[in-house]
Amino acid sequence: MKYKRFAPLLLAAPLLLAAACTNTASLSFTANWYSNNTIDAISGTSEQLSYDVTFTPDDETADFRVEYDKGVYTAKLESRNIPEAEGNPLGYYYETELTLTGRYYVNGEKGPDFTDTVLSKVWFLGIRDGLRPVKSEKTVVSSVPNLDAKDVNDARVSYRYRYTMAYNEALSKATYEYTDLSTPNAEPTVSELKIKANGTYLDNEQMLFALRGLDLGSAFSFSVYDSVTGSVRTVSNANTPVREQYTTSFSMKVGDGEAAAGSRNIDANRVKIHFTGDNPGAEQTVVYARCTNTGANTYRNVLLHMETHLLYGPGSYNYLGFFSYDLSEAVFNNK
Repeated sequence: MKYKRFAPLLLAAPLLLAAACTNTASLSFTANWYSNNTIDAISGTSEQLSYDVTFTPDDETADFRVEYDKGVYTAKLESRNIPEAEGNPLGYYYETELTLTGRYYVNGEKGPDFTDTVLSKVWFLGIRDGLRPVKSEKTVVSSVPNLDAKDVNDARVSYRYRYTMAYNEALSKATYEYTDLSTPNAEPTVSELKIKANGTYLDNEQMLFALRGLDLGSAFSFSVYDSVTGSVRTVSNANTPVREQYTTSFSMKVGDGEAAAGSRNIDANRVKIHFTGDNPGAEQTVVYARCTNTGANTYRNVLLHMETHLLYGPGSYNYLGFFSYDLSEAVFNNK
């Protein structure tokens, strides 16, 4: 039995591509990843973020369960020329990496350790171009729960694969390439995806970054490609955004300055996001720092906290627990 929604940023082999039509309003972005967010000064951009990833099981006494050690999620932002875009323009390169080590239990018996990794890369243009994606790449090593297992050694199914997306300038179509890395010398499967989005379209790998560029104080929606269903779908906020004072602790450094650690009380927006339409899946909670001074945006609308469910079944809300991502270290742009 194959389950397709099973971990944050971890997806099993995608289905065949299908075109879909979405109808969302175009979004306007602000360069909130800078201290001075009134300009889109792409040149010289550099930022590095690190997050602690912890797992909370749904039932610690279940006959079939999983546990994870504390994991690490990193995000790197840089300015780069993008030769695949017309005119070789200066744009953004955004790379994330997730590493998790865990083990399954069946009827109280502990299984062997495994390590899952997800490495994503995406190239996109600046806010004047609506953060238009140019290409992306995602490489996954993942372990999917097998609830039919009678023995702990059969508790998981392993997947290793890579997929890439390359968009045309009009964002009307994309070339999708999937490679099964668990099969030696496997040839990639190449498909064409028609993008019928009347509003803003974002690549899935830039989505968490792009949310920093929104106010998040009102309703929003945008289109992304969902590799699980093989279609373009709409993502929107599932609740009225909550403004709050978020207390957290992380090390912060600006440019070449000194790093300073400690507890911080930050103006923030808490939002739940999900797919709209059929089979929306579980909501994903995100907490972003909120800009209170456009000329001195200290925390640069950074993602402070995120919660994602570990889904295992064909239904929308079957899960083994949830992951929490908490910012532990930030090296911001000195601009």
